[in-house]
Amino acid sequence: MNELQLHDILISNSDIIEEGLTFLSREVPIGSYRCDLLYLDRNNKKLYVEVKLKVEDKAVGQLLRYDGLVNDSEARFMLAGLTFVHGLKEGLGKHGYEYKEIELLNRDSKITNKSVIIKPILTKGESKYCTPEDVIVSFENLILQSVVRVIFDYVSEIKDTYYYISDGIMFKRSGRRYKFLSISTVRNRLLFHVPVNRRDEIYDQFKSNISIYLPIDYRDKNQIDIQLTNIHSLDDLIPLVRLAYEERE
Repeated sequence: MNELQLHDILISNSDIIEEGLTFLSREVPIGSYRCDLLYLDRNNKKLYVEVKLKVEDKAVGQLLRYDGLVNDSEARFMLAGLTFVHGLKEGLGKHGYEYKEIELLNRDSKITNKSVIIKPILTKGESKYCTPEDVIVSFENLILQSVVRVIFDYVSEIKDTYYYISDGIMFKRSGRRYKFLSISTVRNRLLFHVPVNRRDEIYDQFKSNISIYLPIDYRDKNQIDIQLTNIHSLDDLIPLVRLAYEERE
């Protein structure tokens, strides 16, 4: 198991950490840093969780930094891991910091990999959408809505796929760091996210079959786009969707 896989387990099974938690986001920006997971507890307090397979001394520094940078006196901060170095849990307890030693051995039959809606905390304003349906009905006509709904229904059923909401619907594979597909309300596009060093090769492979194009913005160097109005068949998209799913980091 790697840390990303442990993140996915804790997202789908938040009661491992604490009963009554609602998952909010992963890779949460805090200044120039990112905290692994963010939840809302049963008392509506934010709980920031830094996750390690083995929690060592340097993780304490991360937790202290997050506490110092987050401007919320009600927020909670926790270190979670499969194991802790000797004496660390006791030290955290003495200074009022929370920790959770995760035990999975007796939980195997209860752990799920169900899809969850991951609504991120956006750095440029909150999303105005809360659900996939909110995104779908925002498209201007019934034809586009139908296209988006077909794509969403197909991709959300791919094994180990999660989705979250921002300016559209973003899909990510469990255990991978980055999203592999986006249904964007910005200029009504479907965005395939592929490895940077293979993007041009992949584009050349598929450009004769579907009306894809490369975005001009240099920041989108992992991206291949298609206008939703140029999508005529889900079957035409499936090979590229599958390739992005398999190869995206």
